Amino acid sequence: SADRKEAYDEATHLLQTLTQYITLSLKNPKELVSKNQRIMLNRELDNPVVDILRMKLERDLSFKDLGAEHDRNADPPKNPARRDLFQVCFDYLKMLCKDNTAAQVKLFPMITVFADHVGVEQLNVADTICEIVRDNAVLISQVPETFFRTFINAIQIYGRK
Repeated sequence: SADRKEAYDEATHLLQTLTQYITLSLKNPKELVSKNQRIMLNRELDNPVVDILRMKLERDLSFKDLGAEHDRNADPPKNPARRDLFQVCFDYLKMLCKDNTAAQVKLFPMITVFADHVGVEQLNVADTICEIVRDNAVLISQVPETFFRTFINAIQIYGRK
């Protein structure tokens, strides 16, 4: 089954290891990070990560019936293990896009898919979306107005946490 704990643990560990290779550190200077990003992008390692993020992450909306005082809370996931895996995926993609125009261009068409996960409790999607368009005026100019409306609506509903 795809929802086995061991499968989640293995995928999480692999993604965290890949993320370390593209994270600036004393062990990984900028030149090595850039080379690793290029290799990962050329080998299309982002594709299976995006495929994971296309899986359904159901929200537990039962608490919404409790009243207005709960309206600004993020929605808890029905499957916290999947949410945690999604976070590791978003972290990887964020680092893949950091100072990497080719990765930004490749992942830009996915921002609306990623935005569907905004508002899930303990899931930071916004930083990945920001990194996809950071310092890239060409991509920023292509963001549809409807996306901005959706994002602003999410901020109104869930707040900025």
